[in-house]
Order: sequence, then C-alpha cells, then structure tokens
Amino acid sequence: MNKMHFKTRITIWFSAVLLIFFAALFFLITLINNAVLQQNVKGTLIKTVNNNLLDVEFSLTQDEPQEGTEYIAYGTGYVIIDRRFLKIESGVYSSLYTPEGNLLYGEDPSSEASPDFSDGTIKEVKIRGVKYYVFDRITNGGLWLRGVISEEESKGLVLSITKLILLIFPLMALISVAGGYRIASHFTAPINEIRRKADKISKGDDLSERLPVTREDEIGKLSESFNLMFERLEKNFEREKRFNRDVSHELRTPISVIKAEAEYGLDRERTPEEYREILGTVFEKTGELTEITESLLTLSKLENTGEKPEMYPLSLKDALKSAQNQTAKPTDKKISVVWEKEEDVSVIGNEPLLIRLFSNLISNAYRYGKENGVIKLKTEKADGKAIVAVTDDGIGVPEEEREKIFDRFYRAGNVGKTGGTGIGLAIVREIAVLHRAEIKCLPAEGGGSSFVFTADAI
Repeated sequence: MNKMHFKTRITIWFSAVLLIFFAALFFLITLINNAVLQQNVKGTLIKTVNNNLLDVEFSLTQDEPQEGTEYIAYGTGYVIIDRRFLKIESGVYSSLYTPEGNLLYGEDPSSEASPDFSDGTIKEVKIRGVKYYVFDRITNGGLWLRGVISEEESKGLVLSITKLILLIFPLMALISVAGGYRIASHFTAPINEIRRKADKISKGDDLSERLPVTREDEIGKLSESFNLMFERLEKNFEREKRFNRDVSHELRTPISVIKAEAEYGLDRERTPEEYREILGTVFEKTGELTEITESLLTLSKLENTGEKPEMYPLSLKDALKSAQNQTAKPTDKKISVVWEKEEDVSVIGNEPLLIRLFSNLISNAYRYGKENGVIKLKTEKADGKAIVAVTDDGIGVPEEEREKIFDRFYRAGNVGKTGGTGIGLAIVREIAVLHRAEIKCLPAEGGGSSFVFTADAI
C-alpha cells in the first residue's frame, strides 16, 4: 500500500508538471532564439555589406586623403575606401576582391574555401568545423565586396541565454515545489478537517458534530454530503437509543405486574375466584404487552426500513371507511360516528398504511371521546390538497402539548387513567411522513380534538 500522504503526492505531481512545462518552454525558447539569432546574424551581414558598399568609391587621381579614408591603386585609378574596413564591425569581416578573385583589401576568414562570387546571395562554407556565412556585392567599378561572419556569433548569444536559463531553472524548481505545497495544503486542509471530524464521530464522542460549509466547490459539496451522512447516523443512533429506552420503560410495568400476580398465585392455595382474578390481570397485561410490542415493531419498521412502501392511486374516502369498519367500538361509551362530508378525493399512497393511520385516529377518538358523544369524519379537496379530518368531542389536548403527543410514549397530562400506549400517534406521524403529508392536532369547536391529515390530491 502506498503510504505517501495525499498532500505530498499533489506537491510532487504539481511540481513535476510545472517543471516539465518550464523545461519545454525553455527548450522552445532556445530553439526559437537560435533560429532568430541566425536570421539576425544573416541580417547583420547583409546590412553591413550594403552599408560598406556605399563607402567604396573610385577616382582617377590621388587627392589628399580625407580623415578616415584610404587610396588603393587599382588599374588606371584608385579605390577610395573607408578605414572601417580594417575593423570587424558587428562580427562581420569585410574585404575587396578583383574580378579575377584576388584579395585587394581587407580580411577574409573564408578564403581557404574560396567560395564563388555571387551578387546578393548568402552562401555557407565550413572551415575546420566552423560554419561561415558569406555575402557578396559587386561595386560600380567591377570589384567584389565580400562580407563574412561566423556562425559562432549566434552560438555565443544562444550559449549566454542557455546559461541564464540554467541559472533560473533551480529558482523555478524551488518556486514550483513551494507553489505545489501551498496549493496542496489549500486543497487538503478541508479534507483533513473532514477526516478529523469523521474520526471523532466514529469514536462516538459527539454525533452532533457538523463540518463547516464555507465553499461552493467540490469540497463544499463533499462537506454537505458528509453532514447529511452524519445527520442520518445521528438520527439512527438516537432512534436506536430511544427504542431501547422505550422498550425497557414501557415493558417493565406489565411484566412486573404479571410477575407479581404469578408470585401471588403461587404463594399458597387460592380460591377459584382468586385464581380467576389473577388470570384476568395476567391476560389483561399480556394484551398490553402484545399491543406495545406490535406497535413498537411497526414503528421501528416505519422509521428504519430502507425500502419505501408501494405507492399507487387510491380513494381516501374508501380508506377512511375501511378504517371505520375495522376499528373496534367500546360498548360502554355509546359513541356514534357521523360523516360530516364525503367528498371522493384520491392520492398516491399505500392503502394498508393509510387505513392503519385512520384507524389509530378513530381509536383515539373512541378512547378519549365523552360518553354518548359523536365522532365526525370528513374527506374533502381544497386548493389541490386532499384533506381527511377525524374529530371528537372529548377531553381535547392542551395547546402546549399538541405537537408533543406525536412523540413516542408521550401522553397528554389530562388523560388521567385512560388506557393507551402512547405509540399510536407516533405511528400516525411516521405514516404521514412516508406519504409526504401533514398531520395536525387542532382544537374542535365546542371542545375535543380534530386530527387533520393533508396530502397532495390527484
């Protein structure tokens, strides 16, 4: 396994790429400079020869030479030349030749190769490994003016540039490494922060930790994704803790009663009536255990399952009627059920789950409704929403507790000794969440509570 740090790899890769780029750039500059300098050398040669051509004059008589000029006998007259011919100007050697090819004046390093004369044409000759450029022009008097320059003139400049590049290259390498390290540190800092937070959360120190999202790039999106993951982990962990706490709390009472009744029955011989009473209590508490266990399993499945239930178009009125028919009526209160409104409205949902939701609401309405009271059912459509309301005229729910009653095992303070597990409304809320619906507890006119289910209608 490669144990090299990510920041180190980024630094190396960035530095290598940048150095390769600089090397390629310097190589390209060297090639371009070499070509340009050769052209400049040839241009200098042509310019120097053409300028010197203007300084070559002929005279039949030898007058008093002016300063900087010289008379050279040629044929029946004289050639008047500028003494700059004696100097190497810009690296260019200048010389005069007779039409027969005899050197009349000046210096010519290419004379060993004896290149042919050709007016206005640059020729290349090589002498002892050195390349020379030769450029000839014919004067008005028939003499040949020759200019010669060595290729070494351009190589010297190229060599100077190369030396400069070699001096600059280490500096570029240092800048590349420093820049790569800085860029790598900039990009890996948030990644290291993500790693530290993830390590902290994995150790269970604080599941509420979140990563700061201060960027809008890929790192910012990664932080958001991790925050969503942390949030799900925290919720799942809290659900598991809450489930364990709720199970241990809610099952303790009926189990303790069953155990106490069993010990009471086994303590000594009892009369048939006493045994019947003991068995009745055990049966009642066993029913409570069954109800609590089934409700907890249902709630846990709704909260933790990764699969969404099958959804399809269905009638809320039909689901509410099915729930009404399946809900057991208490015989002691003589509560009646009336339909306040029966509008046929449909939603996308799961029928068994919605029947369970409405059945829980109707069951609560029976449990907390007053004797000889009325439960009102309603289905309607308004503003594109499907609405179902289950209203009772019972004890109602205090305003400050209307949100809390949807929490598991929470029971309003005014229920007294009225039975119930405190799980039914938690199941109602979870089913509503699965359907992307809302469930609210509102005060009913004249007393009691109205539970309103609202979902998107189709």
